[in-house]
Amino acid sequence: MKNRQARTRRVRTRRVRTRRIFREDADLSEFTAIVLEARESGEDCGVILDASAFYAESGGQPPDRGILGDADVVDVQEDDGVIVHTIRGKAPTAGDEVVGRVDMETRRDHSCQHTAQHAISAVAREKWGAKTVGFHLGRETSTVDLENFDADAVKELEDGVNRIVREDRPVTVEITQEKENVKFRTGRVLGPDEEVRFVEIHGLVRSACGGTHLKSTAQAGLVKLLKTDKVRNSTRVEFVAGLRSLKKFQQLQDACGLMSTLTSAGVEDVPAWIKAAQKQLKELKKENEKLAHAALLNKIPVLVEKAEEVAGLKLVCTKLEDLDMRFLREGAKEIRKNAGTVALLGSVHNGRGSLVFAASDDVDVDMAHVLKKVLESIGAKGGGNSTMAQSGGLDPLAVEEALSRARDIVTTGTGD
Repeated sequence: MKNRQARTRRVRTRRVRTRRIFREDADLSEFTAIVLEARESGEDCGVILDASAFYAESGGQPPDRGILGDADVVDVQEDDGVIVHTIRGKAPTAGDEVVGRVDMETRRDHSCQHTAQHAISAVAREKWGAKTVGFHLGRETSTVDLENFDADAVKELEDGVNRIVREDRPVTVEITQEKENVKFRTGRVLGPDEEVRFVEIHGLVRSACGGTHLKSTAQAGLVKLLKTDKVRNSTRVEFVAGLRSLKKFQQLQDACGLMSTLTSAGVEDVPAWIKAAQKQLKELKKENEKLAHAALLNKIPVLVEKAEEVAGLKLVCTKLEDLDMRFLREGAKEIRKNAGTVALLGSVHNGRGSLVFAASDDVDVDMAHVLKKVLESIGAKGGGNSTMAQSGGLDPLAVEEALSRARDIVTTGTGD
């Protein structure tokens, strides 16, 4: 990017506007031009031609790719009417005549997505009064941002757009310097020698646009609206058109086929199968929680019976297997019901460590203080009060170290 900015600064001083062939004929794949300037920078070279069929990145549409002379065109940018081609390979010199070849597969794909966007925006405006406030043509999917559009109407919008596609409406381009016409269409007045390019989908929309487009709506094949997202005050519609729609359908078909195989259910029955499986999983989870709760309650008397007696206290210091914070707290509460008892419990559940420290009411040891000292040694935080304190989201490997540190503090008072 820094190199490109340096090149375009030099270009500004020349005030040479590139004739943009793609504006006149978006289907032209090969052209000849004269090199006006070539500036090398590292492995790249910025080339300025007197004319170019390469589309420069603008208006949400990415730049063309292709070949210029014997080098790959890796980027195309426009600055103040001058098109800078960033090439990688053998660099030409000023005055050379070079042949440019546009990657037409990419060009047609971009034209298809851009024409689809015009149709989406036009149908949304015509039916719901929606205003287009953003457009991005991505590598796999594209998006258009619509104000005053309800996401619930997306299927109706999709039907309307594909009706326009099936009607095979002509898409035409007009380049004009008629000031009154431009002012009426765009709300601004042209400067000296300035021209505006209009793209029209017959009978639907005519709008100022510098991008490349199809010759007719039917060439878009199918426009599929994939999903919607709320973005500030607008609805973002993600879509694909043309071959992208086919590829997306093939991906979904493969995924559905795999799910059908894994579930032994027909493709149409997979959603019902998943719902039933989720319900069963939820019931099994509840049953497992009941069993875990019962096992914990059965374990508490054993832990208390085997408690270490030290400094006049019954100390239960142990790491329990796979208990979440809720069960760990419940275990600590049960243990502290026994007089003269301190519970220092830890566990690892779903890859996260937890600690719960608790003391019976007749024990003069501040659990919040003990926890604070322990967490200082492992760089973590927690909270609680004098009878019960806890910390979660710990490094699993730190749990045993923390329990050992807590035991030393309780038994020796080294944390004071």
